[in-house]
Formats: sequence, C-alpha cells, structure tokens
Amino acid sequence: MSGYGTYDKWVLSDHNCDDGLAGTGVAALALEASAGVKRTWTIYEPVEVTRVGIHVTVAFAYATQTAEGVITFKKYVAYGSSAGAVTLGRFALTDATPAGEVLFVDVNTKDGRGAVKTGEQIVAEITTAATGGGGIAGDFRCYVCWNPRAEVAGNQAYMTKATDTAT
Repeated sequence: MSGYGTYDKWVLSDHNCDDGLAGTGVAALALEASAGVKRTWTIYEPVEVTRVGIHVTVAFAYATQTAEGVITFKKYVAYGSSAGAVTLGRFALTDATPAGEVLFVDVNTKDGRGAVKTGEQIVAEITTAATGGGGIAGDFRCYVCWNPRAEVAGNQAYMTKATDTAT
C-alpha cells in the first residue's frame, strides 16, 4: 500500500521526555520562562526527525512586548552536551497565538540533520526569553515527530547487544 498518509509516524511529547521520567510528570512550559529552559528526549533506537513543534495550552499574551520568545529544537550528538549541537528547527513564540494552536516547522531531512542515532538527544530550548512590561501569559507543550530508521547496532556508537542470561 502506498500514497499520502500511509507511512508510520510517531510523536514524542512533554509527557515522555527525560525531564518527566519516574512518573513525576512535566508541566507545560510557560511563555515567560527564562532562556535556557529545556525539554530533553534521549533516543534509544535510530530515528529520523521530520517535524518539531509546540501545542499552545494557554493563549500567548504580551502586555507590552520587549522581546518575542524563541524556541529552538536541537540534536545533541554528545549525550548531555550542547557541543556540536545541530539545529533541527527554530521559531518565534508570537503574541496573540490562541490556546489549541499547534505551531511547527518541518526538519530538513535531505542534509542528514534529522537523522538521530542511539544515545543522542533531542532538546527543545527557549533560546530567547519572552520579555515585556505589564505581564506575559501563555503556556505550551513541545513535541517531536519521527520515523524509525533501519540501522544495525554495529553502526551506532552507543548501542551494544547484551548477552541474554535469562535463557
């Protein structure tokens, strides 16, 4: 079977990011969060990231805007380190975006940036804080769309087959 919409696609959301492991849950990010606030997903199988985005849960409202917030999605090629990070997508957190809106950018997969290996991480980071006078309101959740990549463990630097001692 072929045609539009017949391929498998999965979504990573705030609900299953590393920051919310151990059943603690993760609150939505606040529009007024400081630069550097992150959501992180560690990848356990090779994937191809095709889209990154946010779901607005509380409408964005800048009373008096000084700086528009910006979120950047990155691939960390070294676990836990931004050294050598690759930008997957970046966009503004625009005033008056209504609750329920989904904002996204497609990842350029033709240049290899969407290919994420085992042990690498996908990070959503507020790179410019939303600032302004008179208050800022708004919350959102981050998400990442991906497809599995056919790959063998031997080609993955951080993937080693263990010996099954249960049998």
